[in-house]
Amino acid sequence: MKTLITIIAVSLMTLTSSFANTDPLEDDAKEQLREQVMVLLENPTVEVDNASISSTIIFTINSNGELVVLDVATKNTQVKQFVIKTLNYKKTTMVPQNFGKVFKVKYTIEKA
Repeated sequence: MKTLITIIAVSLMTLTSSFANTDPLEDDAKEQLREQVMVLLENPTVEVDNASISSTIIFTINSNGELVVLDVATKNTQVKQFVIKTLNYKKTTMVPQNFGKVFKVKYTIEKA
């Protein structure tokens, strides 16, 4: 009986702490940061042969509040160069409390 009570107590503490770690303000900040990145990438200068080109942009923010592109996961080198040239070291209004935190954003260029 004691072990059952102990198991229930540990389960409740684990469940409570997992809900406490979810910060809705951080999710809001991530969405605002994503919107800023999409505004910077609004007018691509890349020719699209297929219906669309998808990529995943991996970046961080340095202590000066600038975007630093770590990687652009795509097969198209023109898209990769465009994203790096457009985003690298651009100022953002969102400065996360944890500098160096890695963010991922999906980016798709549709054929006009």
